[in-house]
Amino acid sequence: MATLLNKITRDDLLPLTGLIDVTQQASTDEPEPFPDGYARFDVSLDQLGPQYNDEENIDSRYEFFEGILQIPVAGPPGTPSVLVAVHAPYATRVVQWTVGRMGGKPRIPDPTPTTPNQTRGYMTFTPAAPTLTPDGTRYFRVSGLYTFYLTAIDPYFPQSMSLVAGKLSFDPSSSFYYTLDSTQFDPTLIPSL
Repeated sequence: MATLLNKITRDDLLPLTGLIDVTQQASTDEPEPFPDGYARFDVSLDQLGPQYNDEENIDSRYEFFEGILQIPVAGPPGTPSVLVAVHAPYATRVVQWTVGRMGGKPRIPDPTPTTPNQTRGYMTFTPAAPTLTPDGTRYFRVSGLYTFYLTAIDPYFPQSMSLVAGKLSFDPSSSFYYTLDSTQFDPTLIPSL
């Protein structure tokens, strides 16, 4: 069984008192953790208030470029190609996101790099035309993509570092819990040729 890393209590919700009435809407019992050991909290988006989005999807894709090219060589069938190192390895983090809010414009992820190891190299925004819900409320949605260049790369990347997935704005858990780390790499999952 997984160890409970972060259990949310009523006291953890007190900073939200300007947003919701925790004495009326939160249970006096501490919520049970999810089966995987992550914290759970019994607060709906309606209770959190308008500064939170109704929809948030954040995906991080890490791309590692080894700096090696495969060069075909002239010759009869079966002639092996040559591998040539053309530059030092580098990596990028591509964060693709979609957010939406009922009745108002959504908050969007800040494109400012969060560590000195990241430099923003590209970004794009896709605001969608608002749609109408059956009750006549407008639903606003925006998507985007940020590409960050990672300037310091460990030669054993990605197995040598934790790769952060992202964190939703209403989740009080640490983003540390949402990482891909070296313990997840299993050499038996891709069979050799």
